Amino acid sequence: MVISANTYIINFVHKQWIVGPAMNFSRMSLGCGRILESTKANSYGIITIGGTNKGLMLHSVELLNLESFTFSTFSSFPVTIYQPSVLEDPFGGLIILGGITGNGKI
Repeated sequence: MVISANTYIINFVHKQWIVGPAMNFSRMSLGCGRILESTKANSYGIITIGGTNKGLMLHSVELLNLESFTFSTFSSFPVTIYQPSVLEDPFGGLIILGGITGNGKI
């Protein structure tokens, strides 16, 4: 098994998948959600939170800018976490629910 940093995007018009930008960190079992990136209307990004890599739980967070299609490192999550549920809040932020936290190992 290879843990990947790859992303894929569905093009609904052409009904095909395209390769997206690579994340900075390979991870699986991550949480992700849409976040309002700035006060500018409709300026959204995608946040990836935690996950695992090589048996270690992660607390790293990345932001995919939907205008430039590039990932940047974001503030780390306060604890290591994998398989969290992520919901968008009404103000453009995120609510992180559940998941598995611990000492960093699974």
